[in-house]
Amino acid sequence: MITISKIFDPEMWQEGIAEKAKQTNRFILSGVAVNNMELDTLATGPGRIVEVPFWKSIDANDEPDYVNDVDTDVSTPSDVSQGVQVARKAFLHKSWGIMSLAKEVQGLSDPVGYIVNNIGGYWGSVAEKRTIASCVGVLSDSVTNHSSDMVVNIATDDDTTITDAELISPEAIINAKLTLGDRMNDVTAIALHSVVYARLLKLQLIEFKIDPATGVNLPYYLNMQVVVDDDLPVDAGTNRLIYTTVLFAPGSFGMGYGSPDYPLEIERKASVGNGGGADILHSRETYIIAPRGYEFTSSSVSGMTPSLAELKNAANWNRVYDYRKNIPVAFLKTNG
Repeated sequence: MITISKIFDPEMWQEGIAEKAKQTNRFILSGVAVNNMELDTLATGPGRIVEVPFWKSIDANDEPDYVNDVDTDVSTPSDVSQGVQVARKAFLHKSWGIMSLAKEVQGLSDPVGYIVNNIGGYWGSVAEKRTIASCVGVLSDSVTNHSSDMVVNIATDDDTTITDAELISPEAIINAKLTLGDRMNDVTAIALHSVVYARLLKLQLIEFKIDPATGVNLPYYLNMQVVVDDDLPVDAGTNRLIYTTVLFAPGSFGMGYGSPDYPLEIERKASVGNGGGADILHSRETYIIAPRGYEFTSSSVSGMTPSLAELKNAANWNRVYDYRKNIPVAFLKTNG
């Protein structure tokens, strides 16, 4: 009989889990989220809150000096200053009982691969959920504190038939991208709820391209790589559902992976199963997810790690970039 304790190699398993978590995170695969070595170091270091310095943008509206031949005319240098983006670590844990898991791996040719792939896939999904929750927090801050300058809303809650003007369309996407001003062409990826994605499929507006690196056939809409995720917000009105679509430029999010003291371990429970015994597999992750241009204020956080609901709360986010167009995210609200 295969027992987990006989084949358990925490170092090898954790390496595979970490790799699988990145391979299954569609925001990383699409370039929306980028693993940053500096954030890795901060995630591994002490404390719950970290500071990430950045250079503030040079004001393009600042008129240049006009050179002359007057020796008493002296130019005055403009300031180039740094800002600080505050981020907060997530300390996460999940465990699985090995009694049931051991039964599942019986007869499998690669039980280690089965376990590693499933746990790695689980953590990839968790990171996606926390990325989307952070997007919602940024959206909420835009609505609450910046006159919805990142959002185009064509949805309504009318009790009449939904019209094309209230559904996703190339025109609506362009208007959402336009909230980035002359940086609108930086957008390369779009995250859609499956209902919105299905509409585009039915209209034959989705184009598939083979990724040369992986050989995977990837969906694209208006030359933007598509991420389909039903964790994207769906707000229920009195009469209609309102779907949120998110547009991203590359590197919209920075990700840093820390190193917990015991990322993977087995706990023995001798009394479980009326004395038959069981093992519990514990998996731990520590990481940072930081949207570019925003800091996490922790104004309304009750525990060590912000929950999904706390990530969605506008009170926990503050814009630190001076110009909206330098924040590489935009939002579109539609009825489908």
